[in-house]
Amino acid sequence: MKGKPVAKKKPRLKSARKNEPHKADLEKDFLRRIFSSLPSLVGYIDEDEIIRQANPRHEEAFGLSPDKIIGQTFSEIFGPQSYVALKPYFHEVLSGKPCHFETGIQGYKKFKGTFDVMLVPDADPNIDKNGFIYVIRDITREKQAGIALKLVRSELTRDVDIKTLELQETNKELTEKIKALKQAQNDLQENEDFLRGIMDNAADGIITIDETGVILSFNAIAENIFGFQATEIIGKNVKELVPEPDKSRHDKYLSDYIKTGKAKILGIGPREVMGQRKDGATFPMDLATSEMFIGGKLIFIGIVRDVSERKQTRENHEWIRNSLNNAQRIARLGSWNWNITTGELWWSEESFRIYGKEYTDTSVIYEDFIDSVHPDDREKVMNVVNESLSGAPYEIDHRVVLPSGEIRTVHARGEVTFNEDGKAIRMDGTVQDVTDRREAEIALLTAKEQAEMASRTQTEFLANISHELRTPLNAIIGFSEMMISEFLGSIDIPQYREYIKNIHSSAELLLQIINDVLDAAQAGSGTIELREEEFEVTTAIKSCSRMMAERIKSASLSFTSNIEDKLPSLRADPRLTKQILLNLISNAIKFTPAGGKIEIRAARDDQGGIRIEVADTGIGISPKDIPKAMAPFGQVDSALNRRYEGTGLGLPIVKSFVELHGGHFEITSTPGKGTIAKVIFPADRITAPC
Repeated sequence: MKGKPVAKKKPRLKSARKNEPHKADLEKDFLRRIFSSLPSLVGYIDEDEIIRQANPRHEEAFGLSPDKIIGQTFSEIFGPQSYVALKPYFHEVLSGKPCHFETGIQGYKKFKGTFDVMLVPDADPNIDKNGFIYVIRDITREKQAGIALKLVRSELTRDVDIKTLELQETNKELTEKIKALKQAQNDLQENEDFLRGIMDNAADGIITIDETGVILSFNAIAENIFGFQATEIIGKNVKELVPEPDKSRHDKYLSDYIKTGKAKILGIGPREVMGQRKDGATFPMDLATSEMFIGGKLIFIGIVRDVSERKQTRENHEWIRNSLNNAQRIARLGSWNWNITTGELWWSEESFRIYGKEYTDTSVIYEDFIDSVHPDDREKVMNVVNESLSGAPYEIDHRVVLPSGEIRTVHARGEVTFNEDGKAIRMDGTVQDVTDRREAEIALLTAKEQAEMASRTQTEFLANISHELRTPLNAIIGFSEMMISEFLGSIDIPQYREYIKNIHSSAELLLQIINDVLDAAQAGSGTIELREEEFEVTTAIKSCSRMMAERIKSASLSFTSNIEDKLPSLRADPRLTKQILLNLISNAIKFTPAGGKIEIRAARDDQGGIRIEVADTGIGISPKDIPKAMAPFGQVDSALNRRYEGTGLGLPIVKSFVELHGGHFEITSTPGKGTIAKVIFPADRITAPC
């Protein structure tokens, strides 16, 4: 141990460190040579799909040296069809997940056939971008070899056995050759098993046929797709898998191709055709076909994929899209979304129609929308947009100017999406053409204003004219009452006494009509003011009963009242309440023949209010005519109007006065049996029990 000091090891360590850069260069050179000599396409693509590394194999595939390939996009070098086939996996590998799959590609130059593709996520530290390494290996020949191996296997096995028997007694050298042949047979079997495993585990159905259309092989996926077992379909014509009319034409397709070399689908990338299952059901499938020669025999290879679900999904999406477009067209309601970051604005078909523009499936820009807004409304619209970007709701009516010069009105609504930093990045919304509605609203508002003005004018006129009429009528009534009472002396002529009574009753009737017309006009115009007081309902009912007693007696009717004990007080307009009761009793007297009965009832209702009913045994009214009787000047039957005098305003006035108190008025009636008029004052007008 003393003869081997540790200090003597230091020079060797230092020397080893000096050799480390040289070793690293050797390793890099070694890896570079491996990279350059690989038969597969090997390269590196960054997240922008730019090729950053490419081995020499690319020059053989595309006719371009690696230095001309580097810096180009994947699509530019590999072609659009290859890009479409591989693009779905780019997102997956860029998310950090390796991908390994097989795919058939018809690309540029020599880059066509079936390929084994491996994508491995990686990052390039030189450019600070994510990317991935791709390894693309052409396995077209391997797939074809798997099919070819099956065809030659039986012949090779037979030949080997014959040769083995013939050479059993030869020398050692021949024995070794036999062993080599046996080994080759085993290797061939292993390769065949390997390729068979690939075929049976492929994602697509693989079928081979000869030049007459007879099926030679049928993998497991094909069995699942068509419902046939390989044992029952091999040896039959491939047209068994094709529905009419292609079934009848298939043999001619093959013979024409063999004669002329002109193919309908051979060598063309996957295309959608119809297939037929064992049970006769037809379905859409993607079919890619190719050909090869094995032992001088022409063999066709078909790769199929059931696309029923994909097609159904596509049709469902199309149906939903059409339904949405139709719904938007019918409702004149378009949709839009605005990418605030890029300024791109996407309109639905109906949005284009609303703005009078020709539909295009490309985006427009925000400025296109602003240019469509009426100049007088632009500032308002932009203010609302800016406020919505700060969190306020976006909802506005504004005008737009169509290319034809027509001015329309739209109602727009939208919702803003904010990112995690609170920045507005997107707005989605709707736009609806409300021109017709707006014009109708304006017309309705104008009509309402005109009607209100007419109503006010009518009310003022009626108030003035009623005042002018009441003065002479009150004089007539007063003088006629004096004459009836013979206040200034007796009237000896009986006929004059009858005339005076007629004058008095006619004047009172005319005064009542004037009062009814004025009340109806005021109720209709909303100019009546409630003069509310607290009073006893029982007292009001008894007062009205006394006032109508003489008329009831003159009409030869019986009258009864049924009032619940201790009814609470009512807070209402006493004059209008009495007018309600008098009108209902008067109506009952008018339409009840002599000998009939009238009853007035009052009680608390189930909701805590007060219910007053006036019931009679009169002529009644059909339920379908009740709404007409409740309308001002409503006349149910002209014959009745001639028989029973009146203006047709009694019930409408009652209804208006009741509703003015927040109450409810209804009539139930049976022709020939009588009528019940019901008034309900709400619970909030009840004060305290009497």
